[in-house]
Amino acid sequence: MRLEIVKETRINEEDWYCFYVDGKYIKGSYTLANVESVYTLCKNDPINFMKEAKEILKSEEIIVPLRD
Repeated sequence: MRLEIVKETRINEEDWYCFYVDGKYIKGSYTLANVESVYTLCKNDPINFMKEAKEILKSEEIIVPLRD
């Protein structure tokens, strides 16, 4: 697993810091400390960090009447 923090510099803009895992963008921020904290979380627990979860909070199916 490759962890990278990349600093992007553009004219007339603040520096932007990005965190990548194996080339996949994870988080970006104007504050290096924010990106470093996510980097540390990933480094300390890479298995759980990369787990993704989705939870359906509400779902229903409705019938739409046809127009004449």
